[in-house]
Amino acid sequence: MRKRLLCRFAAIFVLTLSLSIVLSVAAFAEGNGYYLGEDSLVNAGKDTGFAETSPIGKDDPHWDWSLGTFYLSDFTRQIEDDSGDPLFLKNAGDTVTLWFSLEQDINCLNGNEKLTISSDENGFDQQLGVAQQDFGRGMLIVKHTDYLNHSTVTTYRDFLAANASTTANTEISVLEEGDYEIALDYEIREAHLNLFGWEPLPT
Repeated sequence: MRKRLLCRFAAIFVLTLSLSIVLSVAAFAEGNGYYLGEDSLVNAGKDTGFAETSPIGKDDPHWDWSLGTFYLSDFTRQIEDDSGDPLFLKNAGDTVTLWFSLEQDINCLNGNEKLTISSDENGFDQQLGVAQQDFGRGMLIVKHTDYLNHSTVTTYRDFLAANASTTANTEISVLEEGDYEIALDYEIREAHLNLFGWEPLPT
């Protein structure tokens, strides 16, 4: 699944977020936070490099529940650019922090023991240019483009498994000036039958 966001029904879901951070001389606003990607979950297809953007339908295992939430803190204020993407302003010398709050048990998604986050051993992300590799149980991808149009991509393999061991929100990155694309690519495994611990023909 992709949570630009995307997920897999042994299809894949991805969350993808685009944001910009620039300098500002405005005063800092206490207690601010901005939630990202609330409506950006899509079914990204099976073994497509998380490239599809199919809506989550009522027959999809990801119907009507959320895996977790991204949010930003420590910015001065937020506006929108001409494309409607969020633009975050900060004071010179300050930083903006990206967080993720996991809202599900990845071994029992939405309270359903048949739904789990699976290990994607041959994942790749076509849109963000991540080569085929073992994504583990969720790959977080952060692409940063600076003012010179130079891009760097940082990946966090096994992101969801690492976060499942803590109840605290996870600090992902301290963000400097620039444009960011953030995607959480993960696969969902649905077991249709359990024979004494053996689960034949999952999707």
